[in-house]
Amino acid sequence: MVPKFLNPNIKVIGVEPAGAGCMKASFEAGEVTTLAHVNTIADGTAVKTPGEKIFPYIKDNLDDIITVETHTVDTSV
Repeated sequence: MVPKFLNPNIKVIGVEPAGAGCMKASFEAGEVTTLAHVNTIADGTAVKTPGEKIFPYIKDNLDDIITVETHTVDTSV
């Protein structure tokens, strides 16, 4: 990840919709985790399980993952 390469002190934060926080759940568990269900207007992120190939990269390069509520996504689109 270029920003961390250029400045190791930089913090990289991922963002997901609260109703589809599979990457956040996986990040916190330290392994790929499957959610029971998802509910979000952000259909491109409406997955129950993050990709097994991308998860190690996310785990190694992000400092945190936060979620945003649906109304925040609605007003941002």
